[in-house]
Amino acid sequence: MVNRRTFLQMIGGGAALGVSAKYTAPVLATDDTNENPISQDSIREDVDRTQIASTNGPRGPYVTTGWSANYGASELSGSPTISNGSVYIGRETDYVLRIGYITAFDEKTGALKWIRRHNPESNTRIGFPRHAPVVSGGRLFFSGSQHSEESERENYNYGGIYALDAQSGTIEWFREDIVRPPILDASDGRVYVGSHALDATTGQTIWTGELNEQLLGLVNGVVFTQSPETLSGDPTTHLIARDAADGTQLWRVPAPESWMDAAVTPNTLYLTSDDADGNRSYERGLFSRQTLSVYAYSATDGSKQWERTVRARGEGNRPYVSAPAVDDSHVYVSTRSSFSAFLDNADHPIDAAGTVYALDRETGAERWRFETPAHVDAAPTVAGDTVYVAARYYSCPGTPPSGSHPPQNIVYALETVTGKERWSSAVDAGAPGLSPTIANGKLYFAVSGATDIVSGWLGVLEPTDCQPSCEHQVADDGKTRTVQASNGC
Repeated sequence: MVNRRTFLQMIGGGAALGVSAKYTAPVLATDDTNENPISQDSIREDVDRTQIASTNGPRGPYVTTGWSANYGASELSGSPTISNGSVYIGRETDYVLRIGYITAFDEKTGALKWIRRHNPESNTRIGFPRHAPVVSGGRLFFSGSQHSEESERENYNYGGIYALDAQSGTIEWFREDIVRPPILDASDGRVYVGSHALDATTGQTIWTGELNEQLLGLVNGVVFTQSPETLSGDPTTHLIARDAADGTQLWRVPAPESWMDAAVTPNTLYLTSDDADGNRSYERGLFSRQTLSVYAYSATDGSKQWERTVRARGEGNRPYVSAPAVDDSHVYVSTRSSFSAFLDNADHPIDAAGTVYALDRETGAERWRFETPAHVDAAPTVAGDTVYVAARYYSCPGTPPSGSHPPQNIVYALETVTGKERWSSAVDAGAPGLSPTIANGKLYFAVSGATDIVSGWLGVLEPTDCQPSCEHQVADDGKTRTVQASNGC
């Protein structure tokens, strides 16, 4: 069963078949290539499931692309993961067979350290990594997709949970019996996949929860999950808190009646969702307007603290709200009025009316919002005093009258306190962008390819004092602005 948000993401980054990757890095490696040691825990787009990075990102005044890699027509696993000098990301090479590979690049140069395509024990291809890889204790963990037909799984790939040596890419253990949870996390020698807690060294089960629980986050010895009604058979989706040590259920409460994204902090769970009727209308092909909401639930007992409605501006009939990002003061979410997988050479100007909201973390009150005509693609990422947002729009000199000037992927950098634009930059890619990853003062950015026309891309943006050329500047059409809330209302 695929939920609505996952379906939208599949449309936005659907893969074509069997297209090889092309790297700008000077080295291509085999499965057994071994370079610099990797041991530190990873930096990724969902650190503690809050979309906040532990280091500062590029402040400008401008940015430039350091290195990049082109991925051709293929879906990427998620935002890149950075760990002790390496950049990890997965790629799908065949949408039908659900196969792919995972790679490690040198963080500074983009040189390919290793690539893992096969599982030597089963002599099959690995399943497509379905989320950003997780690095902990010198191992890299990911959940691989599985082919829907048993006969095809035997011939092509095994889905399940993989543990690789992060330094060499060698598979250390594999659990083919755990295939449904699309997200996992690792901490203190354990791997949590919603329905299971596994020993990180051996892969052995430590405890199990309900069959279809899906991980939301792991904070202070508590595992937070959701049990979706479409998977569990229960007519109500629930939020669940479990003791990470033994899986004991601490509390269980009904959740908003729709699929959701979450950010987990020690005190609060922040959720985003659209209205349940709208969700079901989407599945019927009736693109009705949905209510976009942000919620705060107590991490202690699951009680709802506040609820806030956010608006998707514009005339589009498929509104979207991103996963939340959280810092000490604010909850940040992105919305847009419509969804388009292929923003190609349209004869009409693109105006998706994207908005970034900053809400008070304690009350949900709007503090500021950033409005742009760009097509906002993913959840914001927070690093220090800056919020980074991926979108698609035209680069300078502006919106063309015809289809000769396709939109490009852009990144906005906004001040966390005021919402003022610090800088923006267009990159040489046009497919849906993923949430940026911040590490060591740089921004690592992945763009998930959709067709043989729109290719995947991975690159790093670095600060510079030199103003970029016109094609790397975002068009200034007078529609971008920051709106401050009046008296915090």
